[in-house]
Amino acid sequence: MDVLILFLKKRNWGLVIYNFKLLLSYQIGRISRFLRNRNNVQNNKDLKSS
Repeated sequence: MDVLILFLKKRNWGLVIYNFKLLLSYQIGRISRFLRNRNNVQNNKDLKSS
């Protein structure tokens, strides 16, 4: 555990935060794309049934 803390202290915090933001935006993009696809499928079903 101490090794991890030392590693983080030595690391450039800007880089850590940048990587974290990148990962976060990537995950949000994936989730929103998944939701959009699900909505499209639902809309297609509604169009076919009408």
